[in-house]
Amino acid sequence: METLDTTQIANLRALGDDILVEILQVFLASSPTQLAGVAEGLDAGDLDKVRYHAHSLKGASANVGASGVHGAAKALESAARDGDEAQARDLQEVLTLRYEEAVVALRALT
Repeated sequence: METLDTTQIANLRALGDDILVEILQVFLASSPTQLAGVAEGLDAGDLDKVRYHAHSLKGASANVGASGVHGAAKALESAARDGDEAQARDLQEVLTLRYEEAVVALRALT
């Protein structure tokens, strides 16, 4: 899976470089809270909390074109909704890796 959706990045860039940078900075500033929420939910065995934060991260990552994060968050949200804690834990690792890749790629755009 690609780290970034180049079409979405181009759509954001068409709004203006200043707007692109602002949108990416908001994502980069707010997304760690969602990742922490996933981890806290898993630590507490609270799959509803995991689902909530994965859902939020799924939407935010789609908006900024972070397709790798979007796919991992979508899968994690599904596992949490299905009550599959073991799968959710595995997918948290994937999500973290995809997020780290996206951060590098998005920061290169700002």
